[in-house]
Amino acid sequence: MSTKLTLALIEDNAIMRYMLESYLNEHFEVSEFNNGLAFFEWMEEMGTPDVIVTDIKMPEMDGFELINLLKKSKLYQNIPVVMLSGLSDSNARIKCLQLGAEDYLTKPFNPAELLIKVQKIVKKNNSVNENFNPTLYQSK
Repeated sequence: MSTKLTLALIEDNAIMRYMLESYLNEHFEVSEFNNGLAFFEWMEEMGTPDVIVTDIKMPEMDGFELINLLKKSKLYQNIPVVMLSGLSDSNARIKCLQLGAEDYLTKPFNPAELLIKVQKIVKKNNSVNENFNPTLYQSK
């Protein structure tokens, strides 16, 4: 019996959140949040997810602020993040990628494409973590 990996879904639109959760739930243990602040509060109690899928435009803490806080934190910086947004201009995509997002999809998007991208990112991240040897980086 294999355990599902955990995915944090952060999206303020209830319909979009429901649609994504229904689709991704077949492959991941999904926890849903309507903004970044609610996600951080959950994470302090429950621990870190394997991957985060987040919108950009949200109340209380938007996706830019969320990824900025994650990537500045030694505790959370290695959690892969996929951004979803209705912002189709390249400035938003570039900003997200510069802040540390692994990928960026523009709404509307194909849920199958999102799933494939998330699965590849998680697989790559797990492979890197499994092959990491801290003794190679210790000074003598």
